[in-house]
Amino acid sequence: MTVPDLGPLDIRQIIQISFLLAASTILFFSSLPSLKTRFVTYGSRATSVNNTEGPKAPRPEHDLPKSHPRSSWSEAALDCVTNLQVPHGWFLHFYVVSVLCSLFWGIQILARTSLLVVVCENAGAGRTLSMNQLALMWTLMAVQGLRRLAESILLGKSSASKMWFAHWILGVLFYVAMSIAVWIEGAETLLRSQSPLRDITITAPSIRTMVGLPLFLLASGIQNDCHTYLASLPKYTLPDHPIFHTMVCPHYAAECIIYLSLAILGAPEGAWMNRTVCTALVFVACNLAVTASTTKEWYMAKFGREKVEYRWRMIPIRYAGVFGSSDLPSPPAPPGAAGGAVFVRVDAVAGCVFVDEAVVWGAVGGGAEDVRAVMGREGDGEETRDDGFLQPLGKGRREEGVGRCHDDAFAILLAAHHPHLELIGVSTVHGNASLARTTANAGSILTALGVHHIPYYAGAAKPFCREAVHAPNIHGDTGLDGTELLPKAHVGPVEGGNAVAAMREALMARPAPWLVATGALTNVALLFATFPEVGDHIRGLSIMGGAIGNGFTNAPMGHVRGEGERFGNHTPWAEFNIYCDPEAAQSIFSNPMVARKTTLIPLDLTHQVLATRAVQERLRHGPSVSVGKGASDVRELFNELLVFFAHTYADVFGISDGPPLHDPLAVAVILSEGYEDLKLDDRKGERWDVSVVTDGIHSDDDHERGQVGRTVISPPKERGIGVRIPRGLNVELFWDIVEDCLRRVDESLSSRDNHELSNDVSL
Repeated sequence: MTVPDLGPLDIRQIIQISFLLAASTILFFSSLPSLKTRFVTYGSRATSVNNTEGPKAPRPEHDLPKSHPRSSWSEAALDCVTNLQVPHGWFLHFYVVSVLCSLFWGIQILARTSLLVVVCENAGAGRTLSMNQLALMWTLMAVQGLRRLAESILLGKSSASKMWFAHWILGVLFYVAMSIAVWIEGAETLLRSQSPLRDITITAPSIRTMVGLPLFLLASGIQNDCHTYLASLPKYTLPDHPIFHTMVCPHYAAECIIYLSLAILGAPEGAWMNRTVCTALVFVACNLAVTASTTKEWYMAKFGREKVEYRWRMIPIRYAGVFGSSDLPSPPAPPGAAGGAVFVRVDAVAGCVFVDEAVVWGAVGGGAEDVRAVMGREGDGEETRDDGFLQPLGKGRREEGVGRCHDDAFAILLAAHHPHLELIGVSTVHGNASLARTTANAGSILTALGVHHIPYYAGAAKPFCREAVHAPNIHGDTGLDGTELLPKAHVGPVEGGNAVAAMREALMARPAPWLVATGALTNVALLFATFPEVGDHIRGLSIMGGAIGNGFTNAPMGHVRGEGERFGNHTPWAEFNIYCDPEAAQSIFSNPMVARKTTLIPLDLTHQVLATRAVQERLRHGPSVSVGKGASDVRELFNELLVFFAHTYADVFGISDGPPLHDPLAVAVILSEGYEDLKLDDRKGERWDVSVVTDGIHSDDDHERGQVGRTVISPPKERGIGVRIPRGLNVELFWDIVEDCLRRVDESLSSRDNHELSNDVSL
């Protein structure tokens, strides 16, 4: 048997050069953003270039130049190549190839076939290995392949994720080459041997064996433990095992150590390392270091820079220095410190939003002890809703309140999955169901959306000076009736965390934040009353609440049997959030510093945004999916919430076209700064003085209740001050944004099924 003339290169040199060229190519691709995003990242870290699964939300003007050019022919060609993808699960093939190649060359060596002789004759001259070394190297490579194959079969999960076809080809070729690299430097020994098995002798272990073999076994055990742990994690969970506290990808570091140990064990007599295996180590280190770098970037975007940036990417110091900063900050305080607040940040240019379904009542002073006296806890028997923390990209940070009811779930959807927002926390407050139920609902919604790493807090269980009221006729006894698809929360609320103190910590730590409140305003009122510096610090406050009436807009306000027309949704005069704690609302609107930064989203605006039957079908199936095909679990969940909400609104208020989605519009206020087409109409800066009727008690008796909770507006006494109250918006674009966020949830959950937060099967 003959082989083609290899010229001045031998097989050993060809393998070495191939490993080094592959490593150089990976580093080159990762250094150019246009190539890195297309060809280097994959799984849940990848960004689809030509996504056709649904419309993308319009990009804010600050994202693109005024005359953004179309893609050049070269970019179009790159995009075309990028779309040549294979299933991410094909990583399994690497280890199948590794095992088969080990068996193939084992048979060739034992049988001394003509193929083996030809390869050995063209392997090149140089120092050689002993037969004991060759047997050990072959055995360990076979064991490595078998272990990784078993892990892939036993720990792997089905997924819709993809990887570029070149990744798959490169991985297959690597294991083909590696099956030769482990013995090629012992070619002369194999040529001299007539019976390889007989030439294996039992001798005292050499120093290289005493060093390399324990290193191999230790690294293999650590890597297996890492893979087993990562496979056990729920979706979107930041690894919290002690070994992950210092490194983002310790299993990648273990992989490098495995190949380092093979290089030591395969060192020829008189050499420290096996040169061919060393070049393989260079390729593995470069490939996994780049992957670890993108994993760290993805972690920081998903879980917050402060939770991840202090961690090394792979091997301590070296890979922190080569692929990132080696000046590592100290680890952050654990969750629960400083009020238990843990906040995530996506973009340094963007704004942070604290989502809180609370009412800000301004009569408390003195500090955190006064806050704790008002903040109820589970078991009080009071009714509560939720709040959360969020940040829009490209703008000042904001803080927002979100309740754990049907429309609140949509607000959290936008906050957690819009590309220009970041949800950084959730708190609960009295409202539609008991504190225990709404807090549980908060955790369930976060889990359903794949963002259960976001901390949430139990807030105020009742108004500051009234008894709590609730609305089971609208949201059901649980506060989220109408579906059985809500998962059990993966993570409970922050134990001992004070919601008001957490809001203060979050807001004061960030420049120009916003606060968005979508429920009773107790938490927010306590925040401004206890920590008045927050009112001066924030950039804006968005409140879903109130009802103006008297033709403020032409939105259908509905009617209740026997009452006729009305503009309130709890009483003929009052919207529920303001009615729950009118004193808290009044304290906010009467605070000049806070009022001028406040945008109020009343029923007069939210009742223009009805989830009609056509909207429900679109959100359930997506715009590019035929009705009748199965919807994703998260779309089915949100559809069931909408259907329940629609039935109750039709039964109670006679609005049969579809239910209004109130709370997501409080998030849309934030987005309107980047989406001029959203056209949040405030009549070119129209402002109002707002007051709240506080006379009357919570009662079913009209005389006792009076008009308590009614929001009354009048022109401001001074120009440029007062509350902003929009009268309209681009409803179609709003639904486009909601649909785009649902699409992003589908994509992120789908990619997470296989990717499992850096549980990629490394080469």
